[in-house]
Amino acid sequence: MLKTEFKKIAKEEGATLIIQDKKIDIGGGVRSPDLAFLLGLQYKGRTINISNSTGTYFVGQISCVIFEPKESLEFEMTTRSHFSNLFSRKKDRFKIVSQNVNIGVFMRHSVGLTKLKTIAKDTVFEPTILGQNTENEYQLITEYHLQFKDWPQVIQPLILFYKEFIDRFG
Repeated sequence: MLKTEFKKIAKEEGATLIIQDKKIDIGGGVRSPDLAFLLGLQYKGRTINISNSTGTYFVGQISCVIFEPKESLEFEMTTRSHFSNLFSRKKDRFKIVSQNVNIGVFMRHSVGLTKLKTIAKDTVFEPTILGQNTENEYQLITEYHLQFKDWPQVIQPLILFYKEFIDRFG
């Protein structure tokens, strides 16, 4: 079923898909299944890389180099837990920290992020999204765990978020 979903996403997005299916020896004669889905897609000259690994890790990561650093668009978006959200006046599960006003405006108007907020409200989807400058490039990196029901549902909203970010800042 997962393979079918990822093939569908790859076809819709025009992405390349690599499925790595192997068993990991974890000692004592015990072997753990390890299934990884790697998607790569091109958008406006940028490559968006998506990796989802099940088995011993259950982690997803999306990354993309957006441009050479020219302005400070650094930000960090984390997720408040359902428990802490009960005691917060803000009902938004995502907490965004940035010195750049344009990032806040973009986040408020992002259709992809709105879809991710809906998923986070109904599940334990808790991504961390970083926009960071390195010496030679600006990277957008998202990490999230896959330990919630129907985790492939976040792939296309995340791709949309990345495309919107590239459209706005790339």
